Order: sequence, then structure tokens, then C-alpha cells
Amino acid sequence: MASLLALYYVRKVAESEVWQGKLSGKLKSTAASRLVTGDSHRNLVQVLLTMTGFWLTQNVLGLFVPSGVLLKTLHLTPFQMTVAVDANPD
Repeated sequence: MASLLALYYVRKVAESEVWQGKLSGKLKSTAASRLVTGDSHRNLVQVLLTMTGFWLTQNVLGLFVPSGVLLKTLHLTPFQMTVAVDANPD
């Protein structure tokens, strides 16, 4: 079924003008170069900073919750903390 669909597209659907290079002669830049220059550069930096902050927050919480909350606040033994952190709901 997929082969028939691919054959139909190859024979019946025309290529776009951009792909054939009719609009601008030739595509001047690659996707990677557009990502790090122009308007996309600001968006890339914003996403990288946001995700780095999220990653660091998750790491800090992953270290603080078991040691700070479970051991010192709830006064669990190390064995109880291990069971609480590694508990499998299945």
C-alpha cells in the first residue's frame, strides 16, 4: 500500500518551485546557518537558557528532596529514605 502511494506521488505530484530553485535561483543558506543567525538566534538562545534552568532546577531538587526533606525533616532512616525514593508503583 505504501509503495503504491509513493509511486502515485512520484508520478502525479509536481515539485514545488522552491525545491526546484525557480523562485530564488538557489537556496542561499542551510537550516543550520539560519538557526544561529538572524531572528532564529534569539529564539535559540532563549530556549537553551530556559531548558538549562529547568535542568539545573531538577538536579537541585533531586539532590535536596531526598537528603533535606526525607532525612532531616521527616527523620527517616537511610533505609526508609531509599525505599521512599526507589518505590515502584507497579
